[in-house]
Amino acid sequence: MATTTDTLWTSRLSAIMPANFMSNRTTEFEAKAGILENMINRIGRTIIAGQPNAYNPFSNWTRSVMDYGDTIQRYTLPYIKGRKTDYSPTAPNPFGMEKPSTEVQYWTINDDTQYKQTIQDDQLKKAFISESNFGSFTGEIMNNMYNSVGIDMFIKWKKYLSQPVAPADTAQTDITLDPTDPDAYGLALWKEIKTIVRDKLRYPSDKYNTMQFLTASAGVDVVITTEAKNMMDNALSGVYNVDKIVPGGLNFIEIDSFATVDKETNTRDVLILTKGMADYTPRSPIATAIYNPENYYTNYWYKEEGIFSVDLAKNAYEIYRAPKA
Repeated sequence: MATTTDTLWTSRLSAIMPANFMSNRTTEFEAKAGILENMINRIGRTIIAGQPNAYNPFSNWTRSVMDYGDTIQRYTLPYIKGRKTDYSPTAPNPFGMEKPSTEVQYWTINDDTQYKQTIQDDQLKKAFISESNFGSFTGEIMNNMYNSVGIDMFIKWKKYLSQPVAPADTAQTDITLDPTDPDAYGLALWKEIKTIVRDKLRYPSDKYNTMQFLTASAGVDVVITTEAKNMMDNALSGVYNVDKIVPGGLNFIEIDSFATVDKETNTRDVLILTKGMADYTPRSPIATAIYNPENYYTNYWYKEEGIFSVDLAKNAYEIYRAPKA
């Protein structure tokens, strides 16, 4: 059926537009003679398009730079037990000690990635008509090295989070998905997330972290696959003022998929982490270049190094998708 656009196109433009209007893209350049026979190359503008900065929802987990040392040390202090006040002690000892009980964790550098590009300065200059055009080309190559870090950080986080971060016996739920009724799965998923965030992690408990610390989660990051989030949103689409029933302190982080979790046969759809539980501590990035005067090219390097860490003294919870039997 013809649309308004089709009608206007036919009546106003189709007869006068160049024949290549819908097919002006090629992957091979064909030189055509210009006004003068020696004016062959008619390229008027060259555009170098790198890749956009990749989607990395974990960028907020990056902490301040740490350039000295290669290890992060974290002491976790438990809640202090109160004691009954003795107003008339038989053997008062104001100098008695009550040392803090602590648990310590260490994380060492586990990320060291280098990116390299070669720019043949002397030869490449022959392909451009001005210094600014050549500069935009080399600048885009360098920018593409930086943007490549973003996509790799996204992949690295998804893989790093595939390690056990919650006690499987007390902090894991499997929900069965019936392919014919995705709304039922979405609704069950929402109810489970609400229960976990509002009734389990919010209140002091030692069941939901692997170090068995008595702790509570005031805020959480809910890392969820987009497919699962869509099923959940569709199931709730008819609920009036659905934002009113969202638990406080909840932040959704969408990803395409998790990496396979060791010893798990079902697919992980949700990982709930206490806010601040996961960190990336970078060193200052290093960018260097060296010119080869014999062959007239420049090599550029860019290095990212740092520490991925997950604090196992804080609460976490996992939800897996189980296939219908």
